[in-house]
Amino acid sequence: MSLRAVWIVSAKSDLPIYSRYFPSVEARSRSTLGNLFVKIPPEREFVKELLIEVGLREGGTFVESRDNCDKQVVYPAFHLKTEHGILWPVVIMECKGFILCALPHDDNNPKIIPPICQVSLSHMPSIALALEVLNGLAECILNSKNSSAEGNLPMTEVIQYVNVSLPFGRPISCDISVCGQLGSVVKGKAKVPTWNPMPHKGKSQVVLHIKEEVRSTQFNHLEMKDSVDVFGTVMCRAEVEGNAPEISLGLIQSAGGNGSGLVVNPGVCNVENLSQTSFRLRFYPSNSQPLCHYSLPLITDPPIFGAFSIKMNDNVATINLQLQLRNNVKNLFQQLEVQVPFPGFVIQSVRPNYSQGSVKIQSRNIVTWNVGSKFPSKTLTATINAAVKLNRIQKPCNNASLDTVTSVDTRSTTFSDNSSGNMNSAYALVLFKIADFTYSGTKIDPQSIVVSTAAKVRCSVSSEFVSKVYKLWNSEGEVPVPASIFAEDLKVLLKQS
Repeated sequence: MSLRAVWIVSAKSDLPIYSRYFPSVEARSRSTLGNLFVKIPPEREFVKELLIEVGLREGGTFVESRDNCDKQVVYPAFHLKTEHGILWPVVIMECKGFILCALPHDDNNPKIIPPICQVSLSHMPSIALALEVLNGLAECILNSKNSSAEGNLPMTEVIQYVNVSLPFGRPISCDISVCGQLGSVVKGKAKVPTWNPMPHKGKSQVVLHIKEEVRSTQFNHLEMKDSVDVFGTVMCRAEVEGNAPEISLGLIQSAGGNGSGLVVNPGVCNVENLSQTSFRLRFYPSNSQPLCHYSLPLITDPPIFGAFSIKMNDNVATINLQLQLRNNVKNLFQQLEVQVPFPGFVIQSVRPNYSQGSVKIQSRNIVTWNVGSKFPSKTLTATINAAVKLNRIQKPCNNASLDTVTSVDTRSTTFSDNSSGNMNSAYALVLFKIADFTYSGTKIDPQSIVVSTAAKVRCSVSSEFVSKVYKLWNSEGEVPVPASIFAEDLKVLLKQS
């Protein structure tokens, strides 16, 4: 929601004392309303019709729709009749002898223009928004030192309030104290960042967070090599005195990092290579974007090795799963669970045998094994064997109703290799999260953080290691290998099709 225009009118003048139009909102209103669009009249005509509507000036002739004593008034919103049509809603507020006016445009429901006597203001939030803007404008007039005498308008404060609080006609803040800080002129050569134009007051602190993620697909098959991708993001949130603080820090990657996978934000001014795995970043912080991204292509060993197999016998699936934690991984998990989905089936029962944790059925077709918070310290291994009894979802016929679609065939069924009961493409999904740990050893030394505008800064560094897409493929099934085709064979196939 936006405002098409704002006016300040006096009953003693034929022209507004102050007016501000927003052409971008006016163009948007013209395109969305179409034939319902009513053009804003010239200022002299607008003031005349406004003063007549509020009863501060005589209309000269009796107009029943305007001067009838049975007319319903929905203050503070008025219908203003012009030669081009009816402007609605013109929101009005009185302050110290002035009439403050605003004409909103509702971006959500732009074509809802109710009749004059059938208005429900509760269904028009644009009126409340315009009233809030006028309330801030009235507060700006009342609190100004230049408006001690009635009829004296503090033009400087009004212009500053409208410029800051209504950029392009869209209100962002109607608090005059906030607008005063946003519109204050910064002394010296310091530049004001767009992400934080208000100078910070209070204790200075810099919060850094490293989020490292791993993608892995493991086949446990000689014909297919496992894949591991480790990548991370460094976030920085700075609340430091000064308008544009410059921060520098040291980033260390102890495993598989050579700087080739480091991508920095445009706000980073300089990247200095201290060594093959150590860098120093100098930047202006931005709360809306990450500081940098990195990837570690030299890491090829997964943090958790898994061996998963599943076989189908009639309507019973037999699961065998083993997880092995690597020695260099922190053995303390905030989350550690394995999900085995059975799309196209409904799980009737599960008979599990597991070394630790608990097993439950989720969403009727997913077996979830909650491994726990730690692996056994001696073996770092956890296993589960389970027999899952399944019922295949009955496929609906063409004439089947919606009730038939969700029905389940509870009879025992034998699945062939080419049916939906084929477990060749089955997999187990591993979900885990470790706090205060990175698999690559990427870290930030809090002692290396230097802030240009503050001597004492509280610095905190945290990290987490999470699984992104971590799949264990069925080792008893077919290995998913991408098909390769020669160009000549492809041309023949295209001609045949």
